[in-house]
Amino acid sequence: MSNPPQQNPYPQQPYSQPPYPYPQQPYGQPPYPYPQQPYGQPPYPQQPYPQQPYPQQPYPQQPYPQQPAYAQGQQPQGQPMMPNPIPMQPNIPQINQKKVDEDAAALRKAMKGIGTDEKAIIKIIANRTNRERLAMIESFKRQFNRDLIKDLKSELSGKFEDATLALFKDPIEYDCHSLNKAMKGAGTNEDTLIEILASRPNYYINQIKERYKILFGKTLEEHLSSELSGDLKKVMLTLTSAQRSTNVNPDRNDCTNKVEQLYKAGEKRLGTDEKVFYDILTRASPEEIKLMNEIYTQKYKHGLLKAIEEEFSGDLKKLLKTMIYVSLDPSEYFATRINYAIKGAGTKDALLIRILVTRDELDMPQIKAAYKRLYNKDMVQAIEKDTSGDYKKLLVELSSH
Repeated sequence: MSNPPQQNPYPQQPYSQPPYPYPQQPYGQPPYPYPQQPYGQPPYPQQPYPQQPYPQQPYPQQPYPQQPAYAQGQQPQGQPMMPNPIPMQPNIPQINQKKVDEDAAALRKAMKGIGTDEKAIIKIIANRTNRERLAMIESFKRQFNRDLIKDLKSELSGKFEDATLALFKDPIEYDCHSLNKAMKGAGTNEDTLIEILASRPNYYINQIKERYKILFGKTLEEHLSSELSGDLKKVMLTLTSAQRSTNVNPDRNDCTNKVEQLYKAGEKRLGTDEKVFYDILTRASPEEIKLMNEIYTQKYKHGLLKAIEEEFSGDLKKLLKTMIYVSLDPSEYFATRINYAIKGAGTKDALLIRILVTRDELDMPQIKAAYKRLYNKDMVQAIEKDTSGDYKKLLVELSSH
């Protein structure tokens, strides 16, 4: 993993603020006609289709967890004033139900009778937002009295089926299932746990915890405690408590003091005082980590990522580096995850699908730019070379956004 540049071109919204929803322009048109919001902020509201929303059939649910809306220029009590406050919920365009109904009917046609029109399915599902796909489930049931997910399962197979069904889960549910699968059965996939829990904001982790208990009958904390041990368990549970700072205006003196603590606890001494690293990094906001990395680099000629690399090992090193990397440049971090999924013999399909599905409406253009910068090759072409069949066609369509 390379040390990312000190200057992050995509400043973050604090962890308490929602990056979702992100209604999007359909990809048959130029997908990003407006300047992009910084990472962690919702994209500029866009009308997904040219027609006006269908007034009699509003979208039945909002799949993305929402912070309480507040007026422009106001801020929830006890939080610092944001430079670009989140707009009121009514500014978010409604789903165009007429177009959703047409898409649901097209999916039914693609699966009806002998054979399946996979090309038509790919064209629809890869070029709609998550909100629109979830609305298709409701429309499919209303129009045809059939379960869209069951029909897709009966018509599709293999990794193509896995990727398709992933697109029809809301983000919270998808993360819950990914976490559960990482801990289910023999062994634990710490890599998945680290990626999700170290990269999601506070409010989002709280939503995951609520849904996890409903889906699986036990709390996320209970499941983590039964699968992990030692310091990794302690740090993971600290992240799951969702108590990270949301400070977007870090104090330089305070960050300088913390940098000195980190240096004394690590590189300056023989051995490592791990607790100092855990206490500081698991509670710091992304902006605080960015400033600490800047100060550390100025004082000691390299950044926090290299310090962690030299002082830690195994999953703890991976966890701490992920927390730092996501704060410094989230798009570059996820570009490295895609490369990890497709490099070498075989493809880590679950990882590849998860990154493409969860980042599609957030920062896919930035991830592709970071991939090109890091590996000097086109990300879409790399994915196309490493996959095959309808699965390849779906991922290529999705990653081309």
